[in-house]
Amino acid sequence: MRLQTTIGNTTTLHGIGLHRGEAASLTLKPAAPGTGIRFVRSRDGQDDAHVQASFDYVSDTNLCTTLDNGAPNGARAQVRTVEHLMAAIHVCGIDNLDVVMPQEEVPIMDGSAAPFVEAIHRSGTVHLNAVARQWVVKHLVEIRDGERYAALQPHPFFALDFTIVYDDTPIGTQMVQVNEFDNLEELVMPARTFGLMRDVEMMRNHNLALGGSLDNAVVVDDQGVVNEGGLRFDDEFVRHKVLDAIGDLALAGAPIRGKYTGLRAGHELNNKLLRKAFATDGAMQLVQYSAPSPNLAQGISALAM
Repeated sequence: MRLQTTIGNTTTLHGIGLHRGEAASLTLKPAAPGTGIRFVRSRDGQDDAHVQASFDYVSDTNLCTTLDNGAPNGARAQVRTVEHLMAAIHVCGIDNLDVVMPQEEVPIMDGSAAPFVEAIHRSGTVHLNAVARQWVVKHLVEIRDGERYAALQPHPFFALDFTIVYDDTPIGTQMVQVNEFDNLEELVMPARTFGLMRDVEMMRNHNLALGGSLDNAVVVDDQGVVNEGGLRFDDEFVRHKVLDAIGDLALAGAPIRGKYTGLRAGHELNNKLLRKAFATDGAMQLVQYSAPSPNLAQGISALAM
């Protein structure tokens, strides 16, 4: 058993929106037990519109995950590019948080989740007087779409297995397996978003990636990585896809105990997977949070060798 958590102090981050290209900021505020992760749109000095960080509020998955509460008139709230922040919140073990934003888009920061992790650590963690819960995957749920595939299956702890395939590019095929016992803050959260140089013009013609630059994204052309500093990891591309998956899965509303498998998967497939899992009778069970033993991971790793 563990208690629910929130942050200890309010903190604010400033940056730019990846797709709108406009100045963006957000303020993380402590929240009461049972609040969950809640985005609060602040307009004209009033925190008057809310949208819960939940998979069933996802309204768009084109190059990012967008949430929309669907409320009428002035109560409507929409927030875009939530996946990196959600990944950081999950990895830092925060259950309750208000994310106050004057604009729709979460700042992209350096293209990774590391700045959000650092901000949460600066704020500190507070345990609340309520028991945390988790979703346990009870049986296999999978989604196929051509060559794309995503699945959740029973597993004694949270684990991810991801494969990307970028034929005819220097990225090629990359695979990685991680789990909750790995140091995800160091191994996954610093991995930056990326794109192909040949796609940049197309995206900007569709008013996307207007705030993208070599300061907040890895860009790849036919010869390789364009960024002067190169990569943070040899397999940074697939690690970032794992980061995105963690953020998308965090929209389940509580930590997941189970194994996620992704092949060429993205935000759209991840959201469809969660929707199918929660629509499938008996696939997901909400239970009191119980931390698994690291010995489980060591034993499974030994069996796989």
